[in-house]
Amino acid sequence: MGDLSDVIRILPPMKSGNELLSALEVLPEYDAAICDADAPVRLMALSDLYRVYVPNQMSLEIYSKLYLALMRSLQKKGTKLAVQQQNQNFKAIMQQEYSGIMGRQQRRARVQDGGCRQRRYSKLEASLTCARTNPHS
Repeated sequence: MGDLSDVIRILPPMKSGNELLSALEVLPEYDAAICDADAPVRLMALSDLYRVYVPNQMSLEIYSKLYLALMRSLQKKGTKLAVQQQNQNFKAIMQQEYSGIMGRQQRRARVQDGGCRQRRYSKLEASLTCARTNPHS
């Protein structure tokens, strides 16, 4: 699958009408023998009732919008402009320097203030705090 047109071709066709309703509908299987089972088994079978989904009009609209948005997105990704943008993004990412967890600006600030953070302190308090935490500096 080197081309996006291949991906578009292998997508299942968009469903509609009764076919879509039956595809979205989730109903538990009913076993007539459950009526003759013991009470604990029947109680456990009741939990199957929570696995029911009957699609409504909003579900059908959401399906249609998602399917069409996916198709438009895949069609746009195959254009010449989109491929050029991907190539430019890749080149820009490869030229960036990795600065680790602490960004370059934060590292410069830590070096300039001698490793002491000067938040909410006056310069005197910051220098005293720095002298206490770094006695050899």
